[in-house]
Amino acid sequence: ANRGNGLTGKASIYFGGAVMNNTPDVVLLGSVSNDQFGYSVSGAGDVNGDGYADVIVGAWGNDVGGADAGRAYLYLGGASMNNIADLTLTGHAAGDVFGVTVAGGGDVNGDAYDDVIIGAWGNDAGGGDAGRAYVFFGGVQLDAIADVITTGAVAGDNFGASVAGA
Repeated sequence: ANRGNGLTGKASIYFGGAVMNNTPDVVLLGSVSNDQFGYSVSGAGDVNGDGYADVIVGAWGNDVGGADAGRAYLYLGGASMNNIADLTLTGHAAGDVFGVTVAGGGDVNGDAYDDVIIGAWGNDAGGGDAGRAYVFFGGVQLDAIADVITTGAVAGDNFGASVAGA
């Protein structure tokens, strides 16, 4: 996958309220050049059930799992939300572009915790660029192990190029 313009990336959160302003309340920063952090950003619902909304941010150009394997970062909301990722999810192989799309999935499995969906259109498990989408269930104990993996049927499907809550 093409690394684009070499952006480390940034995402800003603005808290709502009776008097909202244009000053970010929380600034989330990518850590490495070319990560493309913030290319995709979504509300995640309430993944850990604490009553606060959470945020998921994709960084499709991250190279920890291989060149452009990608990553996604979950930030838990709270009375004093910070800019330190509470859960880091990593693509499996070079070129997966995991995190190119991210979304809050709602409560997919009916356990009263919201879940998140991460797209990786470059994954080759079903053929070259067949793509994948990963669902991570929310809960009190969060982990970086995908609970549901859906794979594109044939090469070039680019499955996961778009993901959304159901």
